[in-house]
Amino acid sequence: MKKNSSEYSIKTKLLYKFLKRKRLLNKYVDNVIKQHSPKYNKKIKAYIDNKNLLQLIEGFASSIDFSFCWHETPEGHDFWEDMNDEFEIEYYPNNSI
Repeated sequence: MKKNSSEYSIKTKLLYKFLKRKRLLNKYVDNVIKQHSPKYNKKIKAYIDNKNLLQLIEGFASSIDFSFCWHETPEGHDFWEDMNDEFEIEYYPNNSI
């Protein structure tokens, strides 16, 4: 059964908005695709073909941290670590990292 957008977690929606606002959604998706096995890529591409990026993000725990290996990206480890920290501070403003 396909979820509608209201059924996704708040964190999933916030990460999607964060990536869009930072103009990182395409880089995020590209890195996810490049780093996962061809078998899993079929599922990823199905999400993209169906324009269901919320489902893609939720599939990686609604987290930049669990989506791909940062040091294997063109942007590098430090870049994605900074973006992850910034998102986590936005999402959990009362927690220090």
